[in-house]
Amino acid sequence: MNNQLKEFLAAYTTEVRSTALKLRELVLNTLPKVEEKIYPGWKVIGYGFSSKMADQILGIAPFKTAVNIYFARGTILPDPKGLLGGSGKMGRHVKVFNDKEIDTPALKSLIKAAAMTVKNMTQLKGEPIMKMSSEKRSAAGVSDEAVKTKTGKTWAQWFSILDKVGAKTMRHTEIAEYLYTKQKCPAWWNQMVAVSYERERGMRAKYQTPIGYQSSVSKTIAVPVQELFKAWEDGNIRRRWLPKAPMTIRKSTPNKSIRVAWDGDVSNMDIRFYNKGSDKSQIVVDQVRLASDKDVEKMKKYWGEKLETLKSLLEK
Repeated sequence: MNNQLKEFLAAYTTEVRSTALKLRELVLNTLPKVEEKIYPGWKVIGYGFSSKMADQILGIAPFKTAVNIYFARGTILPDPKGLLGGSGKMGRHVKVFNDKEIDTPALKSLIKAAAMTVKNMTQLKGEPIMKMSSEKRSAAGVSDEAVKTKTGKTWAQWFSILDKVGAKTMRHTEIAEYLYTKQKCPAWWNQMVAVSYERERGMRAKYQTPIGYQSSVSKTIAVPVQELFKAWEDGNIRRRWLPKAPMTIRKSTPNKSIRVAWDGDVSNMDIRFYNKGSDKSQIVVDQVRLASDKDVEKMKKYWGEKLETLKSLLEK
């Protein structure tokens, strides 16, 4: 145990320290290649494939009488034993009171599934987006080729399997659980297949995801990416094209991305910047956790207009 970890755990009882260290041992043995980082302000030991927030898998958070192991994407993890608790938009946790509750196959499976989920979500960002056609079919913007590579079956094969078991009358969690436990569809992909099936069969509205509704708007502007990024991050410039916006910047990576809480954390935004050459760049605004499809249409119109204003300001 290094000095930073020892100092972090010093404030807790012997029992809580022991439980936290046992959980840490389980995580590192299960995921030997992850990075460990202590966040004293949040009182969490974090684990991820890198220090980027998008690569974070889980965290260990000690309390007075127990230790929580927190899963950042807990709502989309398969949990046949019902270990996960919490009611957040995305995160879930398992509360551990003593060492005996740690060394269980169910908890180890959750840790593995959490890592696989993050890995698949990261890889999916690079998958080709294909339009629906008679030759090459896609669902949720993912091609037949991509889904077959990851799961062993095409979209049509998955939809046929689900039709045969009566998935039209099942809840989302039941469909995802069936895919994971009975069909061995990999973690996270079971959620992707379930959501795509629900959309295909009219069980899920347009723009709907497991954590609410999502909108996406993009714009290409004839300025270097550095100038486009500055127009967002610099408050003085931003107010010229986006006045009185109810937003708080949570994190920014220069010339690459900005993470925003919108309207007091009612929804979240991921803003990404792409270099398209010395005098051209693209911005993509993704807004998640919206309440309805009407909100999606409203925000798509709003951001379409605002990005057009930004384009006029920067290109004049």
